[in-house]
Amino acid sequence: MSEGHKFYELLVGDKPVVYGWVACEGAHVSVLHHLKLTIPGNAIYVWDVATAPEHRGQGLLGIMLNEIFNLHRPSTRVAWSAVAVSNHASRRALAKAGFNPMFTYFTMQFLGRTIFSAVLKKGRLVRAQPVFDCLGLEPVPV
Repeated sequence: MSEGHKFYELLVGDKPVVYGWVACEGAHVSVLHHLKLTIPGNAIYVWDVATAPEHRGQGLLGIMLNEIFNLHRPSTRVAWSAVAVSNHASRRALAKAGFNPMFTYFTMQFLGRTIFSAVLKKGRLVRAQPVFDCLGLEPVPV
């Protein structure tokens, strides 16, 4: 929290059923495999989100995200998140909440160490960190 991250949870009754972290303007985030992202103005980065298994598929993540968006930038609907390609449940939940893929990220690892990270964007394979650096510098559309 001292680094600009905020924790949110959605309660049903008095029971937390969805939680997630949000990094706000100026926060520094370690995205995946040692990649870094600095959050620009008018943007947030949503990470480490989970829904209790018995409450999945009920649209609760979308409800929580809408409330988060309203709290942070009422006139803006720009949020980023990184999800593993193999995490089908999270990808479906984020798509239902209105997230659209920007690019596909690849990494090559050997003995747990990242050797190479790349992004497939508009049919081109480029090094990943410069793409994340540009995200932190670009003005975010309102």
